[in-house]
Order: sequence, then structure tokens, then C-alpha cells
Amino acid sequence: MFISAFAEDLPQKDLPFLSNDEFSRRFNSRWTFLNIYSLTAVRDIFILLNEIGVRTVKGITKEVNSHKIIRDTGKSSTLFTERQVLEYLNALVKFKLLDASYQPVLSYFKESKINSELSKEDRTNFESIFFSYLR
Repeated sequence: MFISAFAEDLPQKDLPFLSNDEFSRRFNSRWTFLNIYSLTAVRDIFILLNEIGVRTVKGITKEVNSHKIIRDTGKSSTLFTERQVLEYLNALVKFKLLDASYQPVLSYFKESKINSELSKEDRTNFESIFFSYLR
């Protein structure tokens, strides 16, 4: 009871919101599904791309699998397909961490290691990334 009474006394402000259709019309994009990606895999693939010179989906997939980057299944023995790697690459492009040729353009996760638990710094990096990209 106290919480709801307290909340009613707070100033309220409408937040701007674009529907998926309006967003698509304005920005020629329909991508909004951050929640389907393993953040650990997003981070690890980004770290890997900072370490290797390969920039083809096939080559990156081979590197991802040889480094045993863990998919959202939690099993290191489950290999990524080219399609799955492409999805992660597209997410990194949408986050503006990579350019269209999969070259890193921003610097994040400098202290992180592939297949490690997400650190507090990783979480802070993801917050920064999340709140800076247009959905």
C-alpha cells in the first residue's frame, strides 16, 4: 500500500515510443531483439574479431568454433553454424561495434577473456552499448 501511494505522488512524464512499424518506416530497420542473444557470445565474438584478421562469415565461423566460444546452450561442444555467426555479426553491426565489413570500430571488453563469466565491467559496457543504440 505504501509503495502505490508513494508512486502516485511522483511526477509523471510520458516517454517517447515508436511502434515497430513506425521505426521501420523512419529508419529502414526492423531489428529490436537484443534478448535473443547470449551476451557472453556477443562479447566473445567481438573480442575474437579484435584479435584475428579474418573478415568472412565462413572464416569467422571457423575461428569462433576453434576458440570454442560457448553458444547460448551453455555447452562448449555445440558448434556455431555460419547462419548463427552471421546473426551475432549483424547484432554487433547494429550496436555499431563493427562496421559493415566486420571491422571493430569501438573499443569494449578490453580486460575480458573469451569464455569467461561476464564481469561487472562487461555489464557496464553492455549498459553503455544498450542505451546508445537506436531500437
